[in-house]
Amino acid sequence: MDGLRGPALAVVAGIGGIVASSVNLEKKFSQTMNVTAATLGAPQKEMAKLNKLALDLGASTSFSANEAADAMQELAKGGLSAATIQAGALRAHSSSPPQAVRRSRRLPRSPRTR
Repeated sequence: MDGLRGPALAVVAGIGGIVASSVNLEKKFSQTMNVTAATLGAPQKEMAKLNKLALDLGASTSFSANEAADAMQELAKGGLSAATIQAGALRAHSSSPPQAVRRSRRLPRSPRTR
């Protein structure tokens, strides 16, 4: 039985790592969606729809639900409403990573004067 102790501990440690990673992912998702809710001033009913949209996009695109949530947050910071995000603004950007969404909101730099 002592010969199984090492492998058993390794399995338990591995499972613990997976659980911790999952908890951290969910925590980040929740934090991002909470900031998005505050930015939008959206009621819980609207945020439930956005949560579902982020999870659906995470399941159906090459981006994770966290990346979809990050993109929603950036769109909200850019002044888009919850309804606009739900209507397709996020889907329009779902082919680009969230960093591209952030860059797309930036104004072009003005030419330098001499």
